[in-house]
Amino acid sequence: MSKKQKIAIVGATGAVGEELLNVLDELDFPVESILPLASAKSAGNQIEFRGKSYTIKELTEDVFRENPVDIAFFSAGGSVSEKYAKFAVEAGAVVIDNTSHFRMEKDVPLVVPECNPEDIKEWKKTGIIANPNCSTIQMVHILKPLNDAFDLKRVDVSTYQAASGAGKEGMEELVRAMQSFFAFKLDEFEAQTFPHTLALNLIPQIDVFMDNGYTKEELKMINFNPIRLLSYVFESGSERELVNVFAAVGNFTPAPDGDEVLEGRYWSPGQIEQTMGKEVFTPNFESEYRRVSNMLQALL
Repeated sequence: MSKKQKIAIVGATGAVGEELLNVLDELDFPVESILPLASAKSAGNQIEFRGKSYTIKELTEDVFRENPVDIAFFSAGGSVSEKYAKFAVEAGAVVIDNTSHFRMEKDVPLVVPECNPEDIKEWKKTGIIANPNCSTIQMVHILKPLNDAFDLKRVDVSTYQAASGAGKEGMEELVRAMQSFFAFKLDEFEAQTFPHTLALNLIPQIDVFMDNGYTKEELKMINFNPIRLLSYVFESGSERELVNVFAAVGNFTPAPDGDEVLEGRYWSPGQIEQTMGKEVFTPNFESEYRRVSNMLQALL
């Protein structure tokens, strides 16, 4: 597709919005113009893309009608997507939503391009494409070919997530905490973005705890799974559990609710690597970018 696209970035001043611009540039995606959108506080500021400056506009109900675009990326939080995505669709844009708001909507395709690219075509029902959270995307990218080959029954998952998961505020708080550490004042530091000081620390909690004892982040990996791959996904406290997924497909300890042990064949890491291909373990990121770029361009 040679036609250049008009792109809107909702949340252009956030960490995800900035990275979206970087990826569009790395993909050499055909961009005619950028419409950076953010809150009134950021309106009037400038961003740069491919050597050209763009003025940030306030996100309003009318901004898409006044400034038509082809694709609108939403990365400013679920409440923002809930309120404003419909106005982008009504103005003729394809919405690609990076928040949790549309992930469980029946007619909104939940897509990881390497796993279920065929679902992208369903965007025409609502004008919206959703994607899972970061942990789930990485997980199903690897587990999809394993499941195709070995019929997985259960997966134990450990995630070790960076401060960037909390956006700019999280990264800035970590920097300030480290500055306090080097000033020998870490004990005086007061965390605001995180429940505890993150510097030189691990907090065994991502998001809030739900009534069933799991955190919201843990449940996302089950509920926001686009290929419905897993019978069980449990957050464990050990990297070794993740290794076991590759080393022993089917041989697992009982699930926490008392389910019986799932018995299966032993598959060596070498057999699994042969099945999946070496590029899965040492990915060619340029190739991945190109593949996603082609899928995005196929939308229009």
